[in-house]
Amino acid sequence: MSCRYSRSPGMTYEASISAQDLNAQTAIFKLDGHLLWRIFMTIADADEGIHRLYPYHSSALHTIRRSSQVCGLWRDVILGSPCLWGAVVNLTHLQQKTDTWRNEVMRRTGEALLNVTGAVDVAQFLLFILDAHWTRIRKVDVVIYDFRSLEDERWKVFQRRAPNLESFRLGCARGTPLFLQNSSTNILFADHAPSLHEFSATQINFLIPPPWFRHIRVLQLSSCFTLPQVLDALVDAHLLEWLELQNGFTGVSGLDRFRELPTLILPRLSRIQVRSRLVTCMEFLEHIHPARGCSLAMSTDDPSDTLTVWGSQLLDTVQRVLSRYAQGYFAAHNTKELSLDINKGLFRFSAYAESNVNHPLNSPNSHYFNVRISNKTGFTPSAISLLLRCFSSCAFTSITSLIFNFVGVHDFEISDRDFTHFISSIGSVETLQTGIQALGFLCGFIPKKEESDTNTKPILPSLRTIKIQEVDNVHSSVETIITDFLSWRKGMGSVIGSMELMVYGYATPRGPDLCFLERLAPGMEVIWKSSSGVAKYVCGSGDPDKLVYGTRIC
Repeated sequence: MSCRYSRSPGMTYEASISAQDLNAQTAIFKLDGHLLWRIFMTIADADEGIHRLYPYHSSALHTIRRSSQVCGLWRDVILGSPCLWGAVVNLTHLQQKTDTWRNEVMRRTGEALLNVTGAVDVAQFLLFILDAHWTRIRKVDVVIYDFRSLEDERWKVFQRRAPNLESFRLGCARGTPLFLQNSSTNILFADHAPSLHEFSATQINFLIPPPWFRHIRVLQLSSCFTLPQVLDALVDAHLLEWLELQNGFTGVSGLDRFRELPTLILPRLSRIQVRSRLVTCMEFLEHIHPARGCSLAMSTDDPSDTLTVWGSQLLDTVQRVLSRYAQGYFAAHNTKELSLDINKGLFRFSAYAESNVNHPLNSPNSHYFNVRISNKTGFTPSAISLLLRCFSSCAFTSITSLIFNFVGVHDFEISDRDFTHFISSIGSVETLQTGIQALGFLCGFIPKKEESDTNTKPILPSLRTIKIQEVDNVHSSVETIITDFLSWRKGMGSVIGSMELMVYGYATPRGPDLCFLERLAPGMEVIWKSSSGVAKYVCGSGDPDKLVYGTRIC
């Protein structure tokens, strides 16, 4: 089924335009019909994926419909292209009370291939399209909120051959029960989907591996499968580029099973997203060897401090696995910003490549490294040290911005060797964003009077800007912490040139009072940021009252 523009019989471009009494000198009305068609097809393609982020955003279907009403030429081009209408079957915008517009859109698609997208509260029209036009469908990208339809026999259309299917994404609302549950009898697409390269379905259980796994490039699997099943199924998936495993998939009974599982060499795999228990994530990542610089998003949630419970074998595995992925990522990507969060029950280490500035995080062109490990009972100091050690061999020479949060961890010492090594490895950092408690923790690096720091490697020697979050006058130690920190930086020859304070709504109108900065840090710019705006003051300018929050200082 070819996709092309064909002009309606008897319609000429000149007559179409003059009928609308349009300015013939306007450049856009001089475009050739085939060029117009390419523009409209670009509009249709640009709608891809937007409905998942903004389900009720104006769609390409609306744009194409309105464009067809501009003039006779545009209408001729648009109505003469069934494949254009086939590319904009957006279910979100076809949920009218009657079938009139839905039927008209389907009539205009002719015999063209269909891209079916959108979110549906009532699945009947979706089921009609799937059942009646299955062999014409090129893409399914749908989210279903209709629980009542799950028993409908027409869902078995997914067991038919799919000769033209290229992309299949079927999402369900949280809590939706599984349908087509029996994996032993559910042979998806009758094992025939020769063009399929993208598959994501969290609520369908099916027999794996299907033959089309061999040419799949994007794959998202759910909790229906165990780790051994997934690894066995991906042995021949050499074209895989993006792999996501949803929360709940289970591992094997103990780390001693490592040697029994296949190790996969996936040379094109550039993105891994995995969410499960820590042990299962480690079992999975241990057996995957992706492309150099592979992005990783790992999130774990355990009921206890698994690192302590499992003992040295898991500790060694965590350090070995995370070190391998981190070293590969930071060696391949120019990364400017690093984020480290440590609190009683959470350890998060994340970074995003500089190229992400122009690409959303779900774009194939974005790159990131995000490890989030949490548990309900909290981490021991030794567990935090081990997690920091995983990144001790990474090349952080391009990092210029550090976001550091440290809250609720009372028994972790600043003298910890692994933390000191980490901070020392990011000497290129120029901007630090942190909280008062974390800033106080960093003040632990200040040498005691009886100590000599002549042989100590400088801590953050390039630092020039600090941004302090959640500043209020509740912290009685604000003045002490800021004074100690700035004095320390001045003494080591790394003077802070700018201090930005983010004040939240619960701060009182007249606090905090930072008048002490007038003498302590002459020349340093203080920037207040709050919901009411931004204010600035240069210390030493002779009006210290402006360093009290609530006073207009710019």
